[in-house]
Amino acid sequence: QVRYTDGSYASPSGQYWKSTEPSDHPEFEGGIDYWRTSIMTFVLFGSLSTAFIAHYNGPKFYFQLRDASPRRFNIVVGVGFFIAWAIYVWVMSVGYLTFGEASEGLILNNYSEEDPLATAARVAIGFAVMFGFPLAFTSLRDNTISALGLTDAKKSVFYAVTIALLVPITLAGCFLR
Repeated sequence: QVRYTDGSYASPSGQYWKSTEPSDHPEFEGGIDYWRTSIMTFVLFGSLSTAFIAHYNGPKFYFQLRDASPRRFNIVVGVGFFIAWAIYVWVMSVGYLTFGEASEGLILNNYSEEDPLATAARVAIGFAVMFGFPLAFTSLRDNTISALGLTDAKKSVFYAVTIALLVPITLAGCFLR
């Protein structure tokens, strides 16, 4: 919100205008359209898929809840998910209102590498991916092994499935911007 309100990217006189690619400069020629989609929308979906990843720890959270009951757990989960949803909507909206049609699927790609707030956000995203990806990947790998009926297989199958899944995921991550 700071960069949206201070105009750092809004015009050639903005603090970070010159340090961003011309393709990342704000574009509002067609007005504001919150529902425009492109192939890069899938990058956004990938980011959103980790937004609500807490279900991997759901049972643990339930048993740690004081006076645990399904009703109390549902309230805690509902409030937590609503707060996460509100933060995501706020960040996406402010990012879109800052860059308009030039917004990329990962909005941080629009911000200057010289912007310390954007750099801090990139570091935070890096930590989120670094610690969230193994949770999702472990589930993908285990369910793939189960779906292929390889549950009693040797470690070599475990490693082969791990590599077979990691390689395309990593390549997609390297080539999708």
